[in-house]
Amino acid sequence: MRLLLLLLFPALLWAADWNAGTGGNPQRNGMTSEFGPDGSQILWNESLPSQFAQPAVIEGNIAVMSRTFNIVDPLHGTLMVAHDLETGDTLWTAELPVDFPATDWRSRVLAIRDGRVYASRSGNTNYSYYYALDAQTGEFLWQSEDSLDDSSTESPAFADNGDLIVGGFSAIRGLTRRTDRACGAAPAPAPPQGAAKRRCLASGPTYGKPHRRARR
Repeated sequence: MRLLLLLLFPALLWAADWNAGTGGNPQRNGMTSEFGPDGSQILWNESLPSQFAQPAVIEGNIAVMSRTFNIVDPLHGTLMVAHDLETGDTLWTAELPVDFPATDWRSRVLAIRDGRVYASRSGNTNYSYYYALDAQTGEFLWQSEDSLDDSSTESPAFADNGDLIVGGFSAIRGLTRRTDRACGAAPAPAPPQGAAKRRCLASGPTYGKPHRRARR
């Protein structure tokens, strides 16, 4: 899969967001209020070369995705790329830091909301950190305090206020979307037998630390 093709009706180009790669919305049901495309006009045809790509996330006129150009190199064979949905222009590319060289997986784009792109190197039954990037520039905003073990077939969901709800193999965790507020999560109801438990990734007034690394 070397090219990204968009066949969209121009008037509806960014009418509906697709906040999570899997399912598009907090229910992760793949449903949208939009219809189309109404025709086969190709508006643009552009992206990084790749052997395969993961589902894009979309907010406004920005689409962000991971594109793997070297499948045998999990640490440096994938780039995250953001495109302008109207023009196809590449806004930025970035690679996540390698925090755990022995276990880290590919740079994976997971979700987007309120101008932040969420990504991680977890997803292959391994723990790794979550990162938030500025959707417009690719600037790294924060790194989570704790590492997570989410599944590569899932995407985070969002609470009504934009906080992340991350499902993993052993727990469901809530992350605050900003670095200047406490988590404030209420205790979760007792889960059914065998279900995951939930906790909050905040141990103080902030849950993440500032981080900077991006490539234009």
